Amino acid sequence: MKNTLTALTLKNQDVKAATAFYDRIGDISDLLCESGLTDSRGQIIISMMIVRRLECDLQNTKKVMLGVVRKEPDLPADRLFRAAGCSFYNLSDYSLETISRLGGDAARGFISYVDAFSSNVKDVLAALNLDETVIRMDEAGCLCETLGIISEFDISPDRLDSPGFEAMLELITRIFETDCRA
Repeated sequence: MKNTLTALTLKNQDVKAATAFYDRIGDISDLLCESGLTDSRGQIIISMMIVRRLECDLQNTKKVMLGVVRKEPDLPADRLFRAAGCSFYNLSDYSLETISRLGGDAARGFISYVDAFSSNVKDVLAALNLDETVIRMDEAGCLCETLGIISEFDISPDRLDSPGFEAMLELITRIFETDCRA
C-alpha cells in the first residue's frame, strides 16, 4: 500500500500527509458503517469527493462571482462562466463546510447547493443520485459529520492534478470493491 500512497500523494506533500488523507477516508467509511450504510460507502465517498473537487475548483473565484451575481442577478451563462473562471459555476452561498453545520436542514442545504451548479455539472451530478444518497445519509444521522470531514480535504487542482484525482478515485473504488468481496 505504501507505493500506492506514494504515487497518490498530494502535490508537494509527503507520504505522511497522504496517509493522513486516506486515514480520514477510513474515518468516513467507519462512520457510514456505523450508520448502516456499509454497502454503499464507496459510492458515497466517491460522490462526495467529486462534489468536493468541484467546490475546490471554484474556491478562488466564488466570492467574487457571487458578488457579481448580486449586482447583476440576470447575467447570461457565458458571463457566469467567465466570472467563475471555470467551465462551470455554482450560485449557492453554501459550501460543504457550512452545510455540515446546518443540522436538521443539512439535506435540504446540500440539495440546494447541488442545484446551484451550472446545468453542465448538474447533468453529471444527477447520475450520482445525490438527492437519494443525501436523504439516506441524513436519515442515518451521518450526513453532517461526513460533509464536515469531506470539507477538510483540499483537493484543488493546485494540490492534486487531474490524473492524481482520477487515481485517488480508482484507489478508493478498489479499496471498497475488495472490502465488499471479503
